[in-house]
Amino acid sequence: MPCDVTFHELFAAATVWSGLRFAYTALYSMRHLDFSGTAK
Repeated sequence: MPCDVTFHELFAAATVWSGLRFAYTALYSMRHLDFSGTAK
């Protein structure tokens, strides 16, 4: 396999993982704020 394809695949996977992690953190923060009712 060419190095370019591997690098792009790894970069894409990292981007998707970062996006999912960010979305999960945002949803968790929103839920936590809703539960507590006040922002820290």
